[in-house]
Amino acid sequence: MNIVFLVATLSCGGVERTVSYLSKYFAEAGHNTSIICISDEQFYDIDKKVNLIKLNIASAAGGRLDRYKKIVERFAKIHKAVKATKPDCVVCLDAEMLRFIRLQYRLGHFKLITSERTNPLMNSERQRAAKFASYRKSDGIVFQTERAKNCFPPDIAAKGVVIPNAVGNEYVFRAEPPAVRRKAITAAGRLCAQKDYPTMLRAFARVHARHPDFVLEIYGGGEDRDALARLAADLSLADAVQFKGAVPDAVLQVASSSCYVMSSTYEGMPNALMEALAVGTPSVSTDCPFGPAELIRDGENGLLVPVGDDAALADAVCRVIEDPAFAARLGDAAKSILAEQSMERISQKYLDYILHIAQTK
Repeated sequence: MNIVFLVATLSCGGVERTVSYLSKYFAEAGHNTSIICISDEQFYDIDKKVNLIKLNIASAAGGRLDRYKKIVERFAKIHKAVKATKPDCVVCLDAEMLRFIRLQYRLGHFKLITSERTNPLMNSERQRAAKFASYRKSDGIVFQTERAKNCFPPDIAAKGVVIPNAVGNEYVFRAEPPAVRRKAITAAGRLCAQKDYPTMLRAFARVHARHPDFVLEIYGGGEDRDALARLAADLSLADAVQFKGAVPDAVLQVASSSCYVMSSTYEGMPNALMEALAVGTPSVSTDCPFGPAELIRDGENGLLVPVGDDAALADAVCRVIEDPAFAARLGDAAKSILAEQSMERISQKYLDYILHIAQTK
């Protein structure tokens, strides 16, 4: 079977990570697997058995005429590349890529599968209408959570399947349980409004007042870094909050910390939280839509608190760091995610679904 992934980039991100491990698994299972990538950006390694096609198309910047030319060039190159691979199935995990394949899909003889990887509640009415139209013209849809699937009309939800993200990378498997946990609270993710770091910083101010020997380490880059650094200083936390930037092995530091914290207002399926659970770090998260409640059983393998409630977040963190036995129970129970959502298990679910769609008329 010829399976083709169409992606905008292979830079650091959830879609790109998923494409990297799915393509490897499909190729090793004996399927002709290709990745058509619009840009030349690449963070993740692609298996040598996978046919990687980089189109190196520049972004559509400049004046109106220049943008039009770039869009036409993009359509033409994608059309040519897809045609050359003779796909039985094209997989667009990034729904934004559907517009580049829609006409060819209507004229071609392949199946089209997409994925809902954001929080649909955050879309405007216009975005939702466009997404509904695209999904109705696809043969299959992968949702990351049941709650996300239920946000869509019955005809769209009926053609979809729920497959969560896989957990596990070289650093997750390299992480070892610490003999003694560091007096550090860790967080990871892009420094942007969605992650609601101001609530995390205010919560940490409460924690730090009770435990002044603890630090907060934040891994990730983003547009809000300077504003967050100023807020940390305003809260008298300049020396206690450390902005570490984006590093590939952040989970190794998370693994040795006393507590992992996520304060997001919304998610699709948070990879960083999954990795923290996988390495057995006691974790506290806001109960935002969607993802945390699908990953954390409150009080059993982690703790959930209301979105935007810095007092509740601080109390949960203090409960973890003040009760080592309770923290150990949370961490031990959290590790089950490695088996439940292993790369092999999730990849096989994707492959089974693709084969099912390919066989339907």
